[in-house]
Amino acid sequence: MKNILKSLVIVVAVAAVAGGATWAYFTDQAKNTNNTFAAGTLDISVSPTTQAVKVEKAEPGVWYKWNQMMTVMNNGNISPLKWKVSSEKVSETDADFYDLLWVSVWVKGLTYDENPKIAPDGSTINGTEVYNGLLKNLNHQFVKNFPSGWSASVWVFTGLDSSAGNNYQGDSAQFNLVFDATQSNNPGW
Repeated sequence: MKNILKSLVIVVAVAAVAGGATWAYFTDQAKNTNNTFAAGTLDISVSPTTQAVKVEKAEPGVWYKWNQMMTVMNNGNISPLKWKVSSEKVSETDADFYDLLWVSVWVKGLTYDENPKIAPDGSTINGTEVYNGLLKNLNHQFVKNFPSGWSASVWVFTGLDSSAGNNYQGDSAQFNLVFDATQSNNPGW
């Protein structure tokens, strides 16, 4: 019985192999070649890159227009993007002098009204005030949907709080403006 069972298994196996070898199927293949997936570049720049403001004889309650207008440019190929600016204290001569600095930021660009307006120092600017508050709290989103290759003009006015008393005479603060950008669909901003 064992030999018959073994013989039967062998015959079935040989038949399966022989049967499989006698079946024929047509096949073909086509290719879609040279596909690429590359990450884009997110790159903004600001000009000038150094000392857009230098006020040496500030008085409490007086606004000072920065020496130079700044230009923010979308140099990358991710489009559109959004950007913001914040303040970063570098140094100060008095422990709270930086906390007394006010800033007014104006933007002329893609999404802002460009009709003439009166700025804090009485001058006329074709732009929109997007922030007016303490420099230490500057962390404001300015431009959304900022296309690749576009630029925005930024004017900044700075003032010393009118409550600054005699103990602040001769004090100073050094700070950086930091421009950050992200893709427009970033929900974290």
